[in-house]
Amino acid sequence: MKDITITQKDREELLRLINIMHESLTKAGEMFDLELSDLRNLQDLQWKLFHALRLAQNDDDKDRWSHQFILREEKKNEN
Repeated sequence: MKDITITQKDREELLRLINIMHESLTKAGEMFDLELSDLRNLQDLQWKLFHALRLAQNDDDKDRWSHQFILREEKKNEN
């Protein structure tokens, strides 16, 4: 298994997004309400993690609804 290395800039961006996610989740937990900006922030974090962690979308018809993302190296070859 190959290790993943992230840059300091990516670490700082992930930290920023994780803190935004924390605020959004706290707000949702306290008020049972999310604003559209909260959803956008969570989506930004999702895609930043997707790329930083080198994930892939799951194309398996059986599992993709419960496991939307997989490790890139687990993706089946499409020949």
